[in-house]
Amino acid sequence: MTSNMRILYLYIVAFITLGMIVGGVVSAVYNFANYVCPTDYVFFQEETEDEDDYYEYNSVDYEEENERIEAQKRNYKRQYIKNGIVSVIVVALGGALYKYHWGMLEKERNKKEE
Repeated sequence: MTSNMRILYLYIVAFITLGMIVGGVVSAVYNFANYVCPTDYVFFQEETEDEDDYYEYNSVDYEEENERIEAQKRNYKRQYIKNGIVSVIVVALGGALYKYHWGMLEKERNKKEE
């Protein structure tokens, strides 16, 4: 009975680590895609009280606004890099744990066959 519980435990951990690997790979690809080809939504319009002219351009210093937008883009890119690194670490950790537990499963199966 204990051997069956141990095998069940090893299968559960192997399944969970496979989920870690899949989730890490998906996250890494997502962050890489956003780093390489980010989506930018920048609007320079705001509502006014004038009913005839529903939108009018905001009177801002466009140079200052562009600097702010560029700083925000750099911050997003840094965040994508950080998230990508975490994703790679999750994949590596999940892979190592999977390999270890799958090896233990192989040993348990070989013991049962003997």
